[in-house]
Amino acid sequence: MSADPLAIFYTWPIKVQRKVEGGQTARGATFEPEVTIMSKIRMVSQLVTDADGDEIVSLATVTMAADTPPIPVDSIATLPDELGGTSTPVKISGLHDTKIPGVNLAFYQIVL
Repeated sequence: MSADPLAIFYTWPIKVQRKVEGGQTARGATFEPEVTIMSKIRMVSQLVTDADGDEIVSLATVTMAADTPPIPVDSIATLPDELGGTSTPVKISGLHDTKIPGVNLAFYQIVL
């Protein structure tokens, strides 16, 4: 596989604590240890529809490499200090692929 042509845009570190699926305790959800992922962050609020069909207002859209391991909804993402340092749950998460033959323009994206 060729190098990710979008990698030059991934300049912001975002910290992610992935929610453990089925990892519910009496104190609430459990999370994996925090990891830092290089990303492109777009700080624009917008009205989006989540997997349940609910309309929510997003804080930011975060794009990262396509080979990023899945980040479950309700995982915790922390923005860089320069962008407020806010920790917030992931509302939408998924892989996007243009599927253009011969062009590797896939990316992983979360909405906060």
